Amino acid sequence: MVRAVVVLLLSFVVYSAQAEQRSLAIQDINIVTEQFPPYNYMSNGVLKGASTEIVQAALQLLKIDANISVYPWARAYQMAKHHPNTLIFSMAKTPERVKSFKWGGALVPVESCFFALDSRRDIKVNKLEDAYQYAVTTQREGNTEHALKNMNFVAGKNLFSSVSADSSYMSILTGRADLWGFPTQVVKNMTSQSKHANKPKLRKVFCFDVSYLYIGFSLGTPDETVEQFNQALSKIRGNGQYKQILAKYKLTKG
Repeated sequence: MVRAVVVLLLSFVVYSAQAEQRSLAIQDINIVTEQFPPYNYMSNGVLKGASTEIVQAALQLLKIDANISVYPWARAYQMAKHHPNTLIFSMAKTPERVKSFKWGGALVPVESCFFALDSRRDIKVNKLEDAYQYAVTTQREGNTEHALKNMNFVAGKNLFSSVSADSSYMSILTGRADLWGFPTQVVKNMTSQSKHANKPKLRKVFCFDVSYLYIGFSLGTPDETVEQFNQALSKIRGNGQYKQILAKYKLTKG
């Protein structure tokens, strides 16, 4: 009888310790993102965006006081891929990435298209294959780069990736590339900024992908953490908050 009680007490102590470790893990989660308006971006020192507000709403439900760090996408991506207990947003769930991360729910819808200078009326893309003859720029390790590679664009031949969205934009403006493959809402947001007011206009040439951006977690993140975030996202969708955030940023409801 005494032995049974001791075993029961030890089991309780072990369970309590494991529960505390799981609680500490979610409280200490490292969250990274990039400058990617209107989904996630810094404005006057404040992190904003549709994805940002959804993640912050989930954190609030989970009573987690966590900082969100903004890095260039390639750095944020590598941190989330290799550092334990790390959350990254907003990220496309591509075949290449599926096994490299644990996945949270869908955050926001995204449409990706080719854009060209309005003056380049010689550029005509009626089907995806028409774009193979042009030099396409996009962001390195970004969602669109993965999508284009899956569509048989070849790095160094007709696909040229830059370190950031701004660099890709400049490639189009300076003629180093013919087409800019990027999410429509991001391009609209960037080109509407006052600092770009006098720059050449762009036109949408052809859209090649409609999908969603997700929350991703490093493989070293506890499954319980991923599950708790997914439950919080479900509550946000259910209480109408999700719809309100998408409407605020003029994004189509997913």
